[in-house]
Amino acid sequence: MNTQNTFEPVEFFCPNCGEKVNYSVTLCPICNSVLSRVEVKLTRELIKGRNLTRIILISSFCVILTANILGIIVPNLRTLTQAFITLVLTALLFIFCYKGFAIAKWITIIFLGVTGLTGIKLGISLMSETWFALIIIVLAVIYVGFSMLLIKSKPVKYFQEYQRIKRKMSKENKSYL
Repeated sequence: MNTQNTFEPVEFFCPNCGEKVNYSVTLCPICNSVLSRVEVKLTRELIKGRNLTRIILISSFCVILTANILGIIVPNLRTLTQAFITLVLTALLFIFCYKGFAIAKWITIIFLGVTGLTGIKLGISLMSETWFALIIIVLAVIYVGFSMLLIKSKPVKYFQEYQRIKRKMSKENKSYL
């Protein structure tokens, strides 16, 4: 059964009478006021999804930022331009993922999964040479875990759907103006 069409983690209320309304209506069925600004009450599940999404994206970005700084410091490993382009593209991807764009979410999932699996392989191959390989393996496992959370977590799915609804509502409100 497809649960994407039965999504209801957000409740919308008329700002005048407080009546619960469907987000797609333009008039309140009780007081007949125009619903240009509908109040949204976030559920606990939605807040959990928002927090999980923030933790995943911010911590992943911090690891990438640290890796880029280390890549600039080590001679002949990475140029400043390469590091800057990587950071900008990653930041844009994560911003679009946070805003609920499905394609950005799937690119992020693939990015984190492939990076994690590559990190595990690299860490295992470096295990006999340096102790630092253990840190690489731990970060790689965390990346794979983040990827799985983005795929499997219902609160994250609810938050993504909420972001899409919010975007749709803002487009509809702009078209009425």
